[in-house]
Amino acid sequence: MKRISTEVWYIVLSFLTIYIVWGATYLFVSFAVKQLEPFFLSGIRFFLAVFILVGVGLIFRRLRTPTRTQIINALGVGIFFLGFGASGVAWALKTVDTGFAALLISAEPLVVVLMLWVVNRKPPSGLSFLGIAMGMTGIYLLVSQKSIVVSSEHWMGILAIIGSMLCWGAGSIYINRSDMPKSQYLNSSLQMISGGIIALLISLLFEGRPISPLSWHPKTIMSVAFLVVFGSALAFSAFNYLLTKVSPEKVATGTYVNPLVALFLGWLFNEEIITMQSLIAAGVMLTGVYFINIAKSKTVTAH
Repeated sequence: MKRISTEVWYIVLSFLTIYIVWGATYLFVSFAVKQLEPFFLSGIRFFLAVFILVGVGLIFRRLRTPTRTQIINALGVGIFFLGFGASGVAWALKTVDTGFAALLISAEPLVVVLMLWVVNRKPPSGLSFLGIAMGMTGIYLLVSQKSIVVSSEHWMGILAIIGSMLCWGAGSIYINRSDMPKSQYLNSSLQMISGGIIALLISLLFEGRPISPLSWHPKTIMSVAFLVVFGSALAFSAFNYLLTKVSPEKVATGTYVNPLVALFLGWLFNEEIITMQSLIAAGVMLTGVYFINIAKSKTVTAH
């Protein structure tokens, strides 16, 4: 019997990490924002994660000195990705179910394709159009459920998620056209620094005085610890490891698994309702995302 190599085990564990941990992130954010203000939560989460990422980068000697342009680019992207994007989702999770939010966010590739269409003034391929149509149909099926979207607060949460997706889309397009730090650990650390600063500034201006850590509930402490150690540092390290070992298309399978994990955990631990229409919407939307990713991969191969 052939022995499985250590590298294969690392790859399998890394996939399980990005599948389960990032899928569970929605649940732990929803736990934390029951006591903490969302932008304050995001700010401290990112700042604490920086220390871990830099430490890991130093241990594995993956911290290259960036240029001034690379630093500015990484800081700018962090404002879009984390300061507004991730923090906006945390704000939405005060009112929106975790599984619902994860499903809606899984349509992010659709948003990027539409934004690229506007920026490049070049229509997508036929396969991408099919993916866009299916993605929009899935979004409609998801948000049109009167049993889930029942108040103006829910609609505000949905709009916050859509705004976050636009911020992520803008950041993604900017990254592809900019010189970024070569060290992914340093790149992410710089993004977390600027994202954390923006989140804390917004918290200071609009959320009032934060609750002292001495007054945090045990569930809040557990949630913050999970988000910092597992949701940020560990999952990101696993993600970067996979990018060096397998194709980006395989790593992108997290797009399909994360919302399903979030749906299951929200039902199991948060008493969230999973409707048949949500499952149908998930199937339609994720199939559309698959078509978009396939079209993207064909375009890259053609070049």
